[in-house]
Amino acid sequence: MTVNKPIWMQATGGDTALQYSAQELRAVLEGLFKTEGILPAVGATSCKVTQRGAGANFSVDIAPGHALITGDDAAGQGMYLVKISATENVATPVAPGSGTRIHRVVLQVRDKLHNGTWTTYDAVPLVLADTGSGTPALPNSALNLGLVSIAAAQANVSNANITDIRLNARVANLLQDPVQTSNQTNVTTSSLAFVALASPLALNFVAPASGSVWVNIDASLENNDAGQGSYLGFEIRNTNISGSVFLAPNDSDACQVQGPQFSSFGKRVLVTGLTPGNIYFIRDMGRSGSASFTASFFYRKICVEPVA
Repeated sequence: MTVNKPIWMQATGGDTALQYSAQELRAVLEGLFKTEGILPAVGATSCKVTQRGAGANFSVDIAPGHALITGDDAAGQGMYLVKISATENVATPVAPGSGTRIHRVVLQVRDKLHNGTWTTYDAVPLVLADTGSGTPALPNSALNLGLVSIAAAQANVSNANITDIRLNARVANLLQDPVQTSNQTNVTTSSLAFVALASPLALNFVAPASGSVWVNIDASLENNDAGQGSYLGFEIRNTNISGSVFLAPNDSDACQVQGPQFSSFGKRVLVTGLTPGNIYFIRDMGRSGSASFTASFFYRKICVEPVA
């Protein structure tokens, strides 16, 4: 029979008790939730990666919380509910001899029934090490939690080295919420080309089913020369800051002002062609109209709004 018995049914009288496999029960979660991710209702810090609370070293803490993880070791594996009941500390690699390595922190389900290479039935937090070939890919049956950047001569891992790439689990048929970040720091550049700014605005977002988002960027801008402009734009990369560029910054998508007094401007840009369900990284970038003069940016904000 190709139609499974409905969940949940109960035998009556002297009939044999009905049994359901774990896979059938996990299908309930898969039907209720459109995407895997953390459950923010439990707390905004659910499963968040931070520096070691007992003192920064080459390890990170993962906060208590709940997460939903889609099993993809086998077809129809279903969605697992995973609970971290107390802070987990996981070691990271030490500083490399040269350059910078970006390591991936994940929460992975290990279900021997669906993957014979495992010997357990559990879930574990892991740091997947960048050994010099780039950030490792997300493995099967795992959920992204964070990226940890470690450079040569670095003394430890602090919060400044950690990028939060957790995504919220989404109820089926509901649109992804807008995501936003802001910074009041006054930053400057005299570069003629777009460059990453100090104290950057940066966040990750997941592409909606439409493959399109509105990017809203605004700030107060000035240039210390009355005849030169300041340009605040943005770039979008695949997955994280180390990913390939999906959309480079450009003048037409940038907030622009000319003059020596702060003026507030905003820009709303429709970005299309994103791959639904993929993770993207966005950050602000700025430039000056002349390498001889300084562009300043204050009260910056980026909001990414999914299109239905």
